Amino acid sequence: TYEDIFAQYCNETSEIEASQLQKLLNEVVLNDQSINAGGGEISLDACRGILLLMDLNVNGRLNQQEFGRLWKRLNICKNLFRENGGNRSGRLDLTDLQDAVQAAGFAVSGEMLNLMVLRYGDFGRMSFPNFLCCMIRLETVTSKSVPDVL
Repeated sequence: TYEDIFAQYCNETSEIEASQLQKLLNEVVLNDQSINAGGGEISLDACRGILLLMDLNVNGRLNQQEFGRLWKRLNICKNLFRENGGNRSGRLDLTDLQDAVQAAGFAVSGEMLNLMVLRYGDFGRMSFPNFLCCMIRLETVTSKSVPDVL
């Protein structure tokens, strides 16, 4: 459960900081055999960004409740990535990304998709770590929750 994972990686104040989040995501999420993460790691900078977007208390750390919200989104993003072609090559191309974004319930323009690939992609393709960061950012800037049904 996410509670067990949280307990394994949290600090003595029962919170997770960016470096702990990086270790957790790289060890637990990217080593999940059900997803082809494209061989990349989640950078400390990406973890800082994810943490700040999920940090409701604005203290630079995630408590168990905030981590639970993140864990739910991680699993939704893993499913979106797998179901929209990411497991074939470990990366989503522009068409795959468009399908994944639409499946998540977001309506974005072609220009916005291109910007997303330019910001989070690598040579027009997006790995799972970058897809995760992109989707959390998209959810935050649109104030729309990723649907729970995926």
